[in-house]
Parts: sequence; structure tokens; C-alpha cells
Amino acid sequence: MTTEMELAAVACALAAAVVSLILTPIVRSVARRVGLTDRPDGHRKLHRAPTSLGGGVAVFLSASVVLSGVILVNSRWNLTIPGDRADMLALGIACSGMVLLGLVDDRIGLRGRHKLLGQLLLVGILIWSGFVIRSVNLFGYQIEFGLLAWPATAFWLLGAINAMNLLDGIDGLATTLGMIIMITIGILAALTGHPAVALIAWVFAGSLLGFLRYNFPPATI
Repeated sequence: MTTEMELAAVACALAAAVVSLILTPIVRSVARRVGLTDRPDGHRKLHRAPTSLGGGVAVFLSASVVLSGVILVNSRWNLTIPGDRADMLALGIACSGMVLLGLVDDRIGLRGRHKLLGQLLLVGILIWSGFVIRSVNLFGYQIEFGLLAWPATAFWLLGAINAMNLLDGIDGLATTLGMIIMITIGILAALTGHPAVALIAWVFAGSLLGFLRYNFPPATI
């Protein structure tokens, strides 16, 4: 990425943080009105009072607003490159489905196998669109997955999704870890010549930063 593109990506991340600061209280208020709250159980859910759910909606909407603007507005700040729009569309569909799946789970409490099936279907959308891990390089050794590329990708994505879910019990923990992961991915993507990936990662980091204002202990959402 050029210096100008890096500055543009950082500006988009800051914009996402501002949008998140505005949208999160709105989502929190709507969640309270519809009864979408999480009650403490004294074991894993350590908050003291019923707390609004739907934080993922606030983060995802904030990032989506900024990324949509980047894609749709034709200016020198537009960081998309030919071919990226189709990839981002598939990513957007899968992410939207994942947020919706989480909301349904929060509302009615899905069984583990039902959540896993939903996650697998959404991961399948990404794999079908071309998001496939075909090889990895470990300590200088190149490992080609060959026919196992699809199941290896599914295993990796499902593992990442559920690892984050398991951490979501202490106020601010998953949000802070998510920010660290997104910033790191953004830096690695920028260094390896993937500007669109870096943009998406930093925008989500910005959205999480704005959300952390309300998710920091004691969290209100």
C-alpha cells in the first residue's frame, strides 16, 4: 500500500469508530425495547444486571456503512481494486448471515448443532466464492492442501468463529481481542500487498473501538 492509501485506510477506520459511537446506543435502546437482553448467571455471565444484546449488529452496521461508502463513492479515496467487489459482496453476505444467526441464537437459544449447521452454510458461501486456504508456510516449509483445501478452510473458519464466541463472557474481552486481531491482519495485509483486506480489517478495528466505549466494564451492551 502507498502512504496515501494507508492514510485513507486509517481515515476510514476513524470514521467507522465515529459511526459506531453513534449507532451503538441506538442498537442498545432497540434491544432493550424488544427484550433482547442477557441476564447474569453468576457463572460465565458476570455482569450484574440484565444487559442489552446485539452488539455485533452495531459493529457490523458501522463497518458496513463505511465500507459501502468506500465502494460506492467514486473518488481517489476509493481503495477497491478490480475483482475486489465480488469478493466483498460474498464476504458481506456471509457476515450478514452470521450476525443474523447470532441474533436468532440470542433470542431463542439455538442448539449447538443448529448453530454449527448455520455457521457451516455461511462458511460454505465464502469457500464457494473463492476464499480457500490452499497452502500454508510453516518455518520455511510449504504445505499444500490439495483436495483437502476446502475442508481445511472450513475447519479454520469455524474454529476462529467459535474461539471468539467462547471468549465472549467478560465485558470488553472479545472486543479488545477482536481489535488486536483486526489491526494485526491489517498490518500484515498492507505489508503483503492486499490493500482491500487491510481496509476491511482496519475499518472493523475502528468499529470495535467505538463499540468498546459502551462494552468496557461495566458494559451496557
